[in-house]
Amino acid sequence: MNKPGAFIVLFLMLVMPLLVSCQASPTLQMSQQAAPVILVTVPETRTIPVIKRGFHPSNYDMAQTTYQLLEQLSSEYRLTRIDGWYIEPLKAYCAVYSVKGHADINQLLSILNQDNRVDLAQLMNTFEVQAMPSPSSYNDPYFDVQYPHHTQEVLSLHQKSTGKGVRIAVIDTGMDRQHPDLSGQIVLAKSFLSDDNASSRQFDHDIHGTAIAGIIASRPNNAIGIVGLAPSASLLALKACWQTHSREITAICNSFTLAKALSFAIVQSVDIINLSLTGPRDPLVSLLIQKALDNGIIVVASKAGENDYLETIDGIIAVTNGTEYAPQLSVNSLQQDYLSTTAGGGYDYFRGASMATAQVTALVALLKTQSEADVSYGNILRKVQQTINNQLARIQ
Repeated sequence: MNKPGAFIVLFLMLVMPLLVSCQASPTLQMSQQAAPVILVTVPETRTIPVIKRGFHPSNYDMAQTTYQLLEQLSSEYRLTRIDGWYIEPLKAYCAVYSVKGHADINQLLSILNQDNRVDLAQLMNTFEVQAMPSPSSYNDPYFDVQYPHHTQEVLSLHQKSTGKGVRIAVIDTGMDRQHPDLSGQIVLAKSFLSDDNASSRQFDHDIHGTAIAGIIASRPNNAIGIVGLAPSASLLALKACWQTHSREITAICNSFTLAKALSFAIVQSVDIINLSLTGPRDPLVSLLIQKALDNGIIVVASKAGENDYLETIDGIIAVTNGTEYAPQLSVNSLQQDYLSTTAGGGYDYFRGASMATAQVTALVALLKTQSEADVSYGNILRKVQQTINNQLARIQ
């Protein structure tokens, strides 16, 4: 097949703990110290400007009484002063001491805290950010091929969100749940075909659904394959379509199987429904899509032309190949080829509105986690349309 376009994922949200007390220099991490390190704060009210950071030698312009007190504490408790910092909000000086020769550090701290000359005494603790580190790249070997000219744009997207916590119902064929890039990404699988079920071999051999799933949520940083655009999203694999031939990507559905899958997705209260398929106007399918929209579920669907099943539904996100059709919120995709997962653990290039729809669904997942404060469904949809069209223009 042809060369790919561009796109992918990565998220990262850092929550920094606030260190309200005092801070030692980077060389004073506990893991690097042969002896325990403690912090001792003592009162100091001063009006003379001081050096903002770093250890202050004996001639440092601290109050003479403070200097004498710190020396007294060093002598009385057998401490070695190795750093210090004036903490202006607390009107206190924080001294950093190395402790040697004390069998019971907790007892030493207890005694220091009872000393009326001391405001506070404690161990030097280590603080860590409570989140995934921000990568400069992925170790997935096809990442640069997947998005050959836009890896930085994708990484930038993932600095803000990776779709964590977003549940996406992919109503499609089955998908390869054992694929190395999809393992663990699919939280629920169900077939709505009377002669097939989720435990059958064919479910995992279906090509179209596997490709859709890979574009949305392939696992990142597993040293294989590709990276999904919303790699932290959770997929519900709802099989309503079947392949026309066992080894071909073409597949078909009917009103009944689609209705059952849509009904199940609504009951499951998913966040997004992906419909990478097209068809004629269908009252039952349209009613269920409208019900999903009324329940606050975002629906992203392929649109091939006028007079299809999306025509009478307002609020749906319709994905087209360069042509807009009213009245839906339309997103134009110019990308031609998409590298994604294929059944049997491999990778291949795919094209068409189906793949573009999956890409937009993943972008919606990223935007949804950034729009929690905006509870207006209409506002979210408008933001999605504007942002996605702008983003697609950058990365395709």
